[in-house]
Amino acid sequence: MRDGLEDNTLLWMLRDKVAALEGKTLKDPAQAAALAGMSSAAFRKAMTLERQRGRDYRQPRESWPDARTPRWDADAVSAWNQTRARRG
Repeated sequence: MRDGLEDNTLLWMLRDKVAALEGKTLKDPAQAAALAGMSSAAFRKAMTLERQRGRDYRQPRESWPDARTPRWDADAVSAWNQTRARRG
């Protein structure tokens, strides 16, 4: 069982990893989800809703590794994450 110190250390490691992603090209959707602080499934759902509202945070299709795997604009995802409504 982990103690509070170990949990705090893991939290700071995760924050450093996420901060390193800001302003960079995100290589896969999991990195974009981590930048937004969401699970991959929740991020996909949120981005689908945003596209239906007319806002797209993906990079141009030419930069995608294949037709099914979008690349996300890290700056746009960060800006969206700062403005999104949160629970609680």
